[in-house]
Amino acid sequence: MRLETGGWRLEAKAAAFALPLLLSCGGGAVVKTLPSGHSFRILRGGQVQFSDGSKAAMIVFESERRPDDQKGIKADAEELWAAYRPDIEKTGLRTAILQANQPKHVLLLQKGGVITGFTWEKQADGSWIEKK
Repeated sequence: MRLETGGWRLEAKAAAFALPLLLSCGGGAVVKTLPSGHSFRILRGGQVQFSDGSKAAMIVFESERRPDDQKGIKADAEELWAAYRPDIEKTGLRTAILQANQPKHVLLLQKGGVITGFTWEKQADGSWIEKK
């Protein structure tokens, strides 16, 4: 299944992505509880392909933090990155994107949507650095 939008394409490839808790396009969210006890709603996961042909692993999660709590949101993304990194490395992809979204609260009329994203790139020596 493929979703194309504004220069990038999200491909749901469960076998290639090797992350059993990630979702294919069109599914519901799952809750991922990390060893720390923190739980995150994972909305989507898979591979994005950009218009230049490059690909990246992508995980979209909900953060209950306020959008102005960038330090806390970054801590959430780093915790998820540490949990998913081994599986992402198995895919052979050299770029990973974690996108934090606000949850949708119908009763509070909060629309939800993207708060911010974080990108990591694999270096020639095998280490990963966060791209600023």
